[in-house]
Amino acid sequence: MKFIPSILEYFFEDKTAKNNILALLKFVFALFVMMLLYTMAFHGIMLIEGQEHTILDGLYWTAVTMSTLGYGDITFH
Repeated sequence: MKFIPSILEYFFEDKTAKNNILALLKFVFALFVMMLLYTMAFHGIMLIEGQEHTILDGLYWTAVTMSTLGYGDITFH
């Protein structure tokens, strides 16, 4: 356990590793923003249709739709 900081320091000194971590963080941030936008769009469309769903339902719908599982339990009319 005492070697973990030195291993992490060695890993982050590598320029390629730094670039890969930054690219991964940018991707995760973009994914988070997309999920947030689609969740808000889902919530707005459902309110227009007269259905009431929570933000968690919107996140669930977004995750299911983005992963192409498509359970179909929450649908538009």
